[in-house]
Amino acid sequence: MGGADTAQRSQTLWQVKVMPIPITGKDLLEAIKDESKEKEGGRHPAHIQKLSRLLRVLSFTPPISTWTSPLPDSTGRLSVRTTPNAAGGSQGYSGLENQLYHVEIHMGTAADSKPTFKWARDNASLFVMAMVDDSGLLTILGNGQGSLLGLKVGQYVELINDFMQLREQPGHLSRIQQVDDITGQITLVDPPDALKGQQVKLRLWNGSSSIDSGQNPDDANYGWIALENGIEVRFLQNGTYRSGDYWLIPARTATGQLEWPHTAPQPPMNAPHRYARLACLLHTQLHPLVQDCRQQIYPLGAKALHIIDINWKNDAFEPRIRDEHTRKERNKLQTGLRFTLDGEPDQECVGAMQAAITVSLETALPGGGSGIFLINGIVEIEGNIIEWHWDKEEKMGLFARFFSKYDKWLHDWFDEEEHYMRVRVTMKGHYIWQTVNGRRLYLDGQTFGIPGSEDTLSGHKPLPGKQPGRHIDLWFPSGTGRPASDFESWFYIQEEGREDERKREEREEEEKQKEKEREDERERREREDAARRERERQEREDAARTQVNRSRLRIPRIFQSS
Repeated sequence: MGGADTAQRSQTLWQVKVMPIPITGKDLLEAIKDESKEKEGGRHPAHIQKLSRLLRVLSFTPPISTWTSPLPDSTGRLSVRTTPNAAGGSQGYSGLENQLYHVEIHMGTAADSKPTFKWARDNASLFVMAMVDDSGLLTILGNGQGSLLGLKVGQYVELINDFMQLREQPGHLSRIQQVDDITGQITLVDPPDALKGQQVKLRLWNGSSSIDSGQNPDDANYGWIALENGIEVRFLQNGTYRSGDYWLIPARTATGQLEWPHTAPQPPMNAPHRYARLACLLHTQLHPLVQDCRQQIYPLGAKALHIIDINWKNDAFEPRIRDEHTRKERNKLQTGLRFTLDGEPDQECVGAMQAAITVSLETALPGGGSGIFLINGIVEIEGNIIEWHWDKEEKMGLFARFFSKYDKWLHDWFDEEEHYMRVRVTMKGHYIWQTVNGRRLYLDGQTFGIPGSEDTLSGHKPLPGKQPGRHIDLWFPSGTGRPASDFESWFYIQEEGREDERKREEREEEEKQKEKEREDERERREREDAARRERERQEREDAARTQVNRSRLRIPRIFQSS
């Protein structure tokens, strides 16, 4: 540029902003609705855990996980030239000094008005601090600064405070009506009512206009707006503009030209804005929850898949769930295990998952030994969810036949209600992948244990005289920054003993009795309804016969009277 026109400092500014987003998870919406059924002021740990788990799943799945920016990019463009002459050339820049012109959008694109812009020499770098009193009168803070800046009547000034500047809002733009160099007081044509009683920054501008400046569309030079000294600008009319979009135009007296080598309209020169998710906040009526969304910084090349949720509690007892349709109780192995990932694994690795996901049953055997039994399962992939289901054919396999043969011994063994069986789940991360741009990303599934909630105890049987402690929960999302690692978790289930079987049979018998009573009640009501309808029919027939008999009795009287 042949020397600096102005000097200014750049600053990297960090801001934390809150943006409301719609809740797209159906399960989370239902859980929030269920809060209305809870007691006011009460805390329900199980419900809080459910909300927290659903919030975590929602935070790490699209569209929230793919969120990039709360603001759309500007599509506005600017063209610059010097005034053409009659010969078809250019008159050039006629200014006597080198200048760096600053053209900036003041009011952005709106539905009811055209965008406006403002411009200034010297990169619009002339600022001064001022105080706005209750009457709207400005007082320059300092000695003689008004004269040094060349404040004069008719000049454009913009008043802006820190709040407006941080939120990228336009300031109050007006013209100077009167200047008192002795007192440093300035009267504006349009007093800033919203800024009364505040300290503001006063920024000088040399002109302001609409982006089309009210020109005639039939004019050959339509859209070109003259600034000064032969400089003209034209804005793209169908573009969208944001307040603060700006362009810099260097002008040189030595060449009489503008240093604007672009032949195509140029986008704004704003400093780039980068956005990152910090957390998702869920504030319901009773339970404010926070899900940390900050991304861990992994080594280069360590991008991978991660597990963000599972459908069981680690190190806790998973009770049997009663199926409303079959009216039978089913354990977690029968209802199925579900893994939620932050990406969608390839369907090609379904076959490998039969061996990559291992579900084993660990239990104690008589005589102080232990037994580990592998359980066959069926693996399915649907989107970013991997589901493992117990292979029902295992019931007829060697494992089932063995325990069926020694059924009495098995029930005698498991008749103690405090005896649980440990289920250990392992997922091999090296055999689960997602293909992105021709590159395979494997599962980084390793998790770390953290203290669980106080209301959930460990399913491990404690030593005699000891109480079970809190269960060990897992930290999600998984991952240690490696290209691939294994996931491991465990939980406890209870084998059905003879006492449980007797209770189950009693419940089934009770259900059958209730069903029989309901059937008898339906039959009794049907008989009563049939009898009632028969009585009503008989009453209608009797009433009709009575009416006919009365009519017959009246006929002779009519003939006698005639």
